Amino acid sequence: MDMTQTVKAHVKKTLPPTLSGLPGEAEIQYYIKATVQRPAFYKENFRAHANFMFFPIEPPRPPPNRRESYARVQHQFTPPVDVPEKSGLFRRQSTPSANAGVAPPSVSVEGRLPDPAILTCNEALPLRLLVNKLNDTTATFHLQMINIELLAFTSVRAQLLRRNEVTSSTILSNSNMHMPLSEGGDSDKASKILEIDSKLWKQMPLPNTVSPTFHTCNVSRTYGLHIKVGLSWGVGSKINLAIQVLRMPVQVYSGIAPPPALLAAMSNRPPRPTSQGVPPPIPSRPSAPGGGLPTYSHAPPTQTTDHIEPSPSDIPPDAPPSYEDAIADNMGPIDGPRREYRQSEVRDEKNDGGRLFQDRET
Repeated sequence: MDMTQTVKAHVKKTLPPTLSGLPGEAEIQYYIKATVQRPAFYKENFRAHANFMFFPIEPPRPPPNRRESYARVQHQFTPPVDVPEKSGLFRRQSTPSANAGVAPPSVSVEGRLPDPAILTCNEALPLRLLVNKLNDTTATFHLQMINIELLAFTSVRAQLLRRNEVTSSTILSNSNMHMPLSEGGDSDKASKILEIDSKLWKQMPLPNTVSPTFHTCNVSRTYGLHIKVGLSWGVGSKINLAIQVLRMPVQVYSGIAPPPALLAAMSNRPPRPTSQGVPPPIPSRPSAPGGGLPTYSHAPPTQTTDHIEPSPSDIPPDAPPSYEDAIADNMGPIDGPRREYRQSEVRDEKNDGGRLFQDRET
């Protein structure tokens, strides 16, 4: 059975940033258009377009706290397998491995972010990577590689069709590190939780092409942090390498904080009446006179609707300002750091680089 799907409500949120990188699917552009009308009959009107990059302010952040969101994965190393070497006249006698008789380590890798997990454009990751020894062993393992990527999930919707695109931005990629993470012989509980030095990624801010998280009626973008940590255990040719993968959903904020006056005005905003959950009234059906069968005419059916058109006297000449526009008139300029944001330029055939156009109106 073909069921008619309900139309989704309009999304009323902050305007999205300028977005490109999805040719043929979705683009978000902002421009200023100016038109000079000349009333003469044979004179042309002048029009000009100028594109600009838009970067929105971020929503209010929650108060700081000590909570952390985390992702955790565990791994048990397997003992190395000794392969007997062929005997020969000039072969040396094999020496026992340094890890011979040592129990293989069992570890867990954790990635921790502040709760809620919020990243800021042009700033470093507030990330902590912990390696926890789960068993009492004197084995020493090493950090061999670390890779941190920011995955962008873009959802494009057109009526009943939806398409998801995934792009990635590499923040850190190091390999062949061979960095020791533990020292044998110490069984203290505090030494079992080892933290990877955050200097590896503290000097790596988010790329300036990363846009903030946004959601509109037909285009939305969310983010996730993809972390790979490679740990090794063993000596020589008997090294056991294990790559652990952590995935953490995050939000990306622009870093432009709203002014305090705007936050105060939003907190004092009166609640708007909503009609959600109230079904529309059912129109009454006319009955045939005398209780007999209804009569049918050959006239085309008349479509009924619950919408009532307002009278011309009720329509104002100009649209009244919204509540947000009214309170924004008294706001001062935003005081804060200027964020660097870049997107690939898209050539606009109507704009053609902001030149002046003339059109003739007859």
